[in-house]
Amino acid sequence: MNVQSPPDESSRQPFWQPTWGLERLGVRVHLSSRHGGVSRAPYESMNLGLHVGDQSEAVEKNRALYQECIGAKPVFFDQVHGTRCLRIDASSENGMKADGAFTTVKGVACTMMVADCMPLLLADAEARLVAAVHVGWRGLLGLDEAGQLLPQGVVRTCVQLLTATLE
Repeated sequence: MNVQSPPDESSRQPFWQPTWGLERLGVRVHLSSRHGGVSRAPYESMNLGLHVGDQSEAVEKNRALYQECIGAKPVFFDQVHGTRCLRIDASSENGMKADGAFTTVKGVACTMMVADCMPLLLADAEARLVAAVHVGWRGLLGLDEAGQLLPQGVVRTCVQLLTATLE
């Protein structure tokens, strides 16, 4: 993977695209910054999250700008720091509760928002499927909402689904 630094604050770039070796197969990674959108302070400007109190019209406009920039349909989730991983396609709607997503459909973007959590991006070598996983400490360990330890965490859950899909 060619690691690129995100744009610095002075560049005001809304997106950057690191390379990770699957571009020749049509798999791309897009990361957004806070620039280039329509949200007003304190969310300025490219806020993509409906869950933080920004005006929903501004967030929807930002999401449309994001979709235009990446050239694919992003599917946004209600991320709950859990272990659920969903298969998505062009008909998938935003707002489903999950912390992992995968697709076998070109033109669909598995979209995860992270702050202090880690995005984990996965694809098989032939790019038959791609996945994005929101990895926070609760999901990584596999804790449910009551703090009870589940049999496995979000990473293992997603990898098992991906493996089963390819079989």
